[in-house]
Amino acid sequence: SGIGNRESGIGNRESGIGNRESGIGNRESGIGNRESGIGNREQGIGNREQGTGNREQGTGNREQIRGLS
Repeated sequence: SGIGNRESGIGNRESGIGNRESGIGNRESGIGNRESGIGNREQGIGNREQGTGNREQGTGNREQIRGLS
């Protein structure tokens, strides 16, 4: 029967979620490096990185060319 050897197009699909870049990860706010007359404190809010931007999903057999953009 033709059911045993069929191929579905679900295994090799590419979704635009895996390699997206969000403008939240590398934004610079004017809060991190301000100078106040209280004594030069630094807050670690300015240049934080979130690991949400470049996640990889192990679904199917897709290949992504990530070095040659």
